[in-house]
Amino acid sequence: MNDVTAPGLAEPFLAAAEVAAALLAREEVRVGWDAPSALPRMTIGMLACHLGRQFIRSGQLLSAPATDGADLLGSAREHYRRASWSRPHRSTIRP
Repeated sequence: MNDVTAPGLAEPFLAAAEVAAALLAREEVRVGWDAPSALPRMTIGMLACHLGRQFIRSGQLLSAPATDGADLLGSAREHYRRASWSRPHRSTIRP
């Protein structure tokens, strides 16, 4: 299943994108753009850009052909376990 239009995938993907778009359009985001966010070393604007970019990148990846022998992730937890940027904060990620 590598197509964003695959049965069962399009509806939740678009619903999540709508929620993200509504959050990004909030006045609080615009006003606080340069203020620190809840994440270390990220402003609200940086976090907003990261959130918005996820739907563009996810659509690209889900539409791409599958790669033979790819090391696929089994879960979001596995993604965070592997991510080098999450290592300093591992104590907050449950096993």
